[in-house]
Amino acid sequence: MTATIPSCSGNSASEATSSPAPSWRASTSIRVGNPSGIAVAPDGRRVYVPNNDGGISVIDPHSDSVIATIPGISSPESLAVSRDGHRCYVVGYDAVSVVSTDADRVSASIGVGGRDIALSPDGRRAYVASMSSSSVDVIDTNNNAVTGAVGLSETPLAVAVAPDGRRVYVATVRTHGGSISMIDSANNKVTATIPVPGDPQDLAVTPDGKYIYVTYSNKEPKGDGIAVIDASKGAVTTALSTAGSPWGIDISPDGRYAYAAHLLPSSEVTVIDTATKAIAATLPIEGSPQDVAVSPDGRRVYVSVGSTVNRESGSEAAPSKVQVINVD
Repeated sequence: MTATIPSCSGNSASEATSSPAPSWRASTSIRVGNPSGIAVAPDGRRVYVPNNDGGISVIDPHSDSVIATIPGISSPESLAVSRDGHRCYVVGYDAVSVVSTDADRVSASIGVGGRDIALSPDGRRAYVASMSSSSVDVIDTNNNAVTGAVGLSETPLAVAVAPDGRRVYVATVRTHGGSISMIDSANNKVTATIPVPGDPQDLAVTPDGKYIYVTYSNKEPKGDGIAVIDASKGAVTTALSTAGSPWGIDISPDGRYAYAAHLLPSSEVTVIDTATKAIAATLPIEGSPQDVAVSPDGRRVYVSVGSTVNRESGSEAAPSKVQVINVD
């Protein structure tokens, strides 16, 4: 599958001068088991994909192939890679598995589970969005021990840490609608709650820490979209409507573009220019896009894609995979 999507010009999130916009091209697809999240190692040499069959697929970006499968992980949902690249923290329903990336094996298990996990910039703490306990559990990565829990009034689905490590942002949902809880990492206290236009699914913070991008879903008439939060104001300043239900989101290392994966019916990746806060391009993806991760150099976007089934025949219409998008 190949496709080229034209784009519009835009500035970076931190620069006032314009620069030529890239084009986005869907290139290689890599077969994996039915995936959920996805993460790229800080040096860009490995891509890690949790599969619903209980394993982690390890992809070599140079050959675009699966070079190892790490078994023994219960219902993996999301993962985060340490700054030095030697450990991978995988969260499942019942536990956080610590994976030695040097040996491609599970080296420890921590007895808290959830849907999402994020590391502090210094790598000393891991934050787990625990749906079962409606809290964010805090893990000391030096000894793999739970050192605290931040209770929330709503159910947490996703978590992200500000680049300076001073704030932790948590996407939470209630019966109708949701919000972003802002946690002070120094004392593990919720300092603000920011309403969003729908049920938040995932979030990402710009490298300068000024904005938070939140994917959300909603029943009609409000629809689905992506909200942009001004961190200093603690409020949504932009809400972009999307054709499908957006799920995972990531931001390029230079802060210039945000990438959001959309589930059915649209099955696409939306590219947002962070300078203009507008949609710059949409890229159709065959299958059911789940999550996205951008390479450290910003030249590649990796999309975890679930399989789809033909409703009439019951056969597989599109296989599960990792779709690679080249940024030229």
